[in-house]
Amino acid sequence: MAIDGSDFALPYDKHSPFLCNIQTRKKPLADNKLTTKGACLILTNILYDITNCCYLDCLLQSRKGMDERSAAVHMLQTLRLQHRYIVLMDRGYESFSLFEHGNRLPDCNYVVRLRTKDKGAIREISALPDQECDLEMTFNITNSAKQKKLHPEYHKINAPNRRYKDKYSPKYRTAHWDFESFCPVHCRIVKLKINDPLSGKTKWEVLATNLSPSDFPLSEMRNLYHLR
Repeated sequence: MAIDGSDFALPYDKHSPFLCNIQTRKKPLADNKLTTKGACLILTNILYDITNCCYLDCLLQSRKGMDERSAAVHMLQTLRLQHRYIVLMDRGYESFSLFEHGNRLPDCNYVVRLRTKDKGAIREISALPDQECDLEMTFNITNSAKQKKLHPEYHKINAPNRRYKDKYSPKYRTAHWDFESFCPVHCRIVKLKINDPLSGKTKWEVLATNLSPSDFPLSEMRNLYHLR
């Protein structure tokens, strides 16, 4: 199966709960500047069965308050299947909380494409060598500032903690974390080389999964994600 989101435009209404500001480029494009305008957009989060070509679930969100990762977790938690399944997701779903939900949900196997170079990349992923590899990795996650101070190598999640305060600064970026204050998240990390047929350049893609390497070796992971 695959999970992804897509925007749909609604008729403009300044009183609509789906009203949001989007950036667009001016016309003509000589100055190439961005301008902001109001639009009514709704985000559809879709769970799709690739094998049987049918939709299994759809969750609607306001584009302004969208949270694709939480929507994905909700759809997987409410999914009722009598067998194991594999769900494929792109880089927008990279999240330690989502990985741990996938590890704990019964019958759930996930394959998530990861960012490799930009500022949002997981530090262990950006440090991988430029060669194909298949590794079991553990990421130590905490939402405690005290734990982070004692263990600088931990990953600190800025998850809201009501014991301290209910309101945060608008600049304070928070993330979902639904588990213990300290939690080791186990993932299999697969790095693949992909040749671009148009440019001839070599590209690297990295996947996080909880699939067994004996059932899905590195040579099969490329074909598996290609189904998405």
